[in-house]
Order: sequence, then structure tokens, then C-alpha cells
Amino acid sequence: MALKIGMVLERDFPTTPPDLRVEKEARTLIEAGHEVHLLSLLETSVAAREQRNGVNIVRVPIPMLRIADWTPANVKSHFYSRQSPWVQATRRFVAANRIDVLHVHDLPLVWPVATAAREMGLPVVFDMHEIYPPMVAFMRPGTGDRWRPAHWAAQYEDRCLRLVDHVITVVDESRQRLIDRGVAADKISVVMNTEPNDPLLPEMHQMTAAAYQPKDFVVTYVGTFGRIRGLERLIEAATKIYLRVPIQLLLVGGQYNQAELEELAVALHVRDRVNITGFVDFDSVWPFIAASDVCVVPHVKNAFTDATIPHKLFQYMRMGKPVVVSDAAPLQRIVAECNCGYIFPSGSSDELAQALEWLANHPEEGRQLGENGRQAVLTRYNWDHDAHALLTLYQRVAGRLGRCTGSATNISI
Repeated sequence: MALKIGMVLERDFPTTPPDLRVEKEARTLIEAGHEVHLLSLLETSVAAREQRNGVNIVRVPIPMLRIADWTPANVKSHFYSRQSPWVQATRRFVAANRIDVLHVHDLPLVWPVATAAREMGLPVVFDMHEIYPPMVAFMRPGTGDRWRPAHWAAQYEDRCLRLVDHVITVVDESRQRLIDRGVAADKISVVMNTEPNDPLLPEMHQMTAAAYQPKDFVVTYVGTFGRIRGLERLIEAATKIYLRVPIQLLLVGGQYNQAELEELAVALHVRDRVNITGFVDFDSVWPFIAASDVCVVPHVKNAFTDATIPHKLFQYMRMGKPVVVSDAAPLQRIVAECNCGYIFPSGSSDELAQALEWLANHPEEGRQLGENGRQAVLTRYNWDHDAHALLTLYQRVAGRLGRCTGSATNISI
């Protein structure tokens, strides 16, 4: 049974940088014969309606409410109210496109989307990209306000989990977190942030890698910046070994604390060892990875990073690069299971430096670790596997809807 799936996203689509998860899921569902309609934000430079790569996009002029702007009044009017503009927009979106099931991306929009869905008798799938309560706690710690955003996010998440019919998480640890909080195991699917399994990918980019390959030992990080990424510790690690190892840090990305990182590199006298590219289009990151000797994910370990997994880990592994990661739970589990790199205690620039120096001095062992990671991606950690999990969920949705009469709410998919 082909479905009309209505995705809802509190950003414009397509996004910059691209939301790879939304794009991969939409493409997979369309290729399986479903229709995908997407309700997203309207920016002034784009059309209100558009079809792109088979996705029927409807954009609405609702200002995005960023976490930094969360106050009781803002949150209530924007999300947690039957008069929320997102409730009204979802109702119109469903009616105009005859949607069968709503697929809402991330926590903030779950309540308004689920509110509209219950009124219209539709099931809701909640795609939990990020774990909002600990993320908000990290971003807005100890404000001293009587209204605490992190506390509200936790309460809001609890209420939303009771309203939806199924939850998709990005990693097993996130699934277990929900089970520990009382969500039924059969109500949760895991669809990871893996990459499509293109067998020619390394060969496509090895030829262009020479343009980025200096004679030094290249250690690469790809992605957005910010204090939770742990890049300060990476720069500190470089200062501990640069007299013995000709290390070059290649930081492919930017945003947030880029200026602070540049200032830190200057203060530690390693600015000439730190290369920051600024924003790079997703399709252009592969040559940087190909040019690397080691790739890193030095994320700060906390309740947020213990329940999520970044795309970059699988990008590194797919290109056959040894990895060095912090001991955030999913990173530690996958790297240990695949024997594809080294794990250091989060926050320890000393142990991060030791891992990098060992790899610099043992290139053959590093190549074997990289090959272990490549094989793990080819056989298990790839989008073919996760696409199957997504399609299995929607086969269940179709089966339940096919047998349902009347309201489809709480169909236990």
C-alpha cells in the first residue's frame, strides 16, 4: 500500500548545510513508491511551493523559534498551544495533500503536529534526530530563571512521547534511553545516520586528494563547530606532539566558535598547524577526508552525545581512515566493535595526543584499522541497512492503516 507521507520540519528544505537525514529518508520512501510531501519554513528567496527530487515541498512563513529565544510565552504560543501557527499549518497541509501519516522531525514540532493529527485521525511518527533535554541543558546551563528551558524540554518530551504512535531514534543508546523512560520497545525503530553504500566512493576521490595532501601528518575533523565538539582539546593535543610529529590539523567546517578556536591556536603557538576551511558543501568534503592520515570525533561526553551519532564517523570509516574518537557511548561502542581506531577519555588532550602520536608512528597498523572500518561500513553500517529499517516501519504503517476503520490514532505501529 503506497502512502502519502507528510514530513514536517522546522527549517527550510533543502537546508544549508543540508539535512542529510531528511533527504535520505525522503529519497528512500519515494523510491519505494510512497508520496512524500514536506511542510517546512518559508524563506524570502524561495518559492512557497516546489517539487524537488520528487519531494512536494510546502513552505509556510512561520519564524523559527531558536533555543536561545525560548521563554515561557514564546514556547507556549509557538509550540504548546492549540492556537500555535504550526497546528493551523499542519491542518491545512494535511487537508490539501490528503496525507495518510505525519512524520515530524525533531522534538519542538511534535506537540503541534500531534495535536493536529489527533483531531484528523492520523498516526504520527516522531523522528528524534537530537536529544533535546540534555542538548538544551548544555546550551543554556544554570540560567537562574524560575522557568528552566532544559526542565521544560524534559517535561515536553514526556508529553510528546505519549502522543505519538512510533519513534525513530538515530542510535541504539537513544532507543535504550526511551525504553528506560517507559516507552515500549516495539514502539521504537533505529535508523542511523549512515551513508549510502557507493562502492566507487574512495576511488572517485583519491585522484583529487593530492590537491590537499601536504607532506605532514594530516588529522581531519569534518562538521560544524561548537564547544560540544571538543575541538579545543584537539588543538591542545597538537601542541603536545608537534615538535615530534609534523601534525597538521584540517578542520573542515565552521560556524559558532570558529574565532575562539583560531584565537586558541594563536595563543598556543600552533596557528600555522591549524587549517580551517570554513563552510564546505557536503559533496566537497570527500577529498579532504581522502587526503587525511587520521580522522577525529573529539565530542564532549555528556547525556546528549551519549545518545546520538554523527554522520562524520561513517564518512571517515567509508573512506578507510583510522579514527580517534572520545568515549561518548555510541562512538566508543562502534569503534571498539569494528576495531577501527582509538578511543580517548573525553576532555583529555593528553590521551588524545598519545593516540595521534601512536598512529603517526605506526602507519601500517593505522591502515589496517582504517580497512576494518571500511569493511564494517560495507557490511553493516550503511544506508542500505537503515533504509530497510525505515521501509519496514512504513510497511507496518501501511498494514495497520489498511485494516483500520475510523480514527487511525494510536494504531500501535
